[in-house]
Amino acid sequence: MLRNFLNNIRHLQLIAEKKNHNIKWNQRVKDDLNLAIKFLKRVNKGVSMNTMVFRKSDTIYICDASEHGSGGYDTHGRAWHWEIPDVVKFRAHTNVLENLAQLISIWIDKEEGATNSQDCLLAMGDNTSAMGWLRRSNFLQKDEDDSSLLIKQAIGRKIANLILESDTVLYKQWLKGAFNLVADSLSRDYYFSDYKSH
Repeated sequence: MLRNFLNNIRHLQLIAEKKNHNIKWNQRVKDDLNLAIKFLKRVNKGVSMNTMVFRKSDTIYICDASEHGSGGYDTHGRAWHWEIPDVVKFRAHTNVLENLAQLISIWIDKEEGATNSQDCLLAMGDNTSAMGWLRRSNFLQKDEDDSSLLIKQAIGRKIANLILESDTVLYKQWLKGAFNLVADSLSRDYYFSDYKSH
């Protein structure tokens, strides 16, 4: 996953080579460098082939998000959902909320110790953008105040840190929306009456 976090560093290098003077190390570059150091420390200890090759998944996360909230479930039998408070509704794009839902599922498992070292994790969702972002953080940020980009990068770095800390491997797969009924329901059910949810 390291290569997915080198774009800001490379961009800064290109600016330095063209201008041939001092450059400003912004926070996103510092965050990417700190993440790179974590990756290099892990490599120095040795990397198991089990975290390098695709194999049968130990845990599958299926998530979804809507304008009302997000939710998901996994193969451990856990399901969760979160209703977006009215004061912040419609402030984030659905793609960002879907990506955040994947992060939440992975984070819950790590905090509860539900994953083991060298586990193969598979994240599934029906949003192609969010699924692509799970292994990518090469968004070039030209405007320091681009909050959407900052959020995407922060989510990407957090997922990478969780994968590193748990010594697992993460794969992603798009899931056709028609087959994502449970996660879709979890992201919306509190919006409807109990009768309609059932």
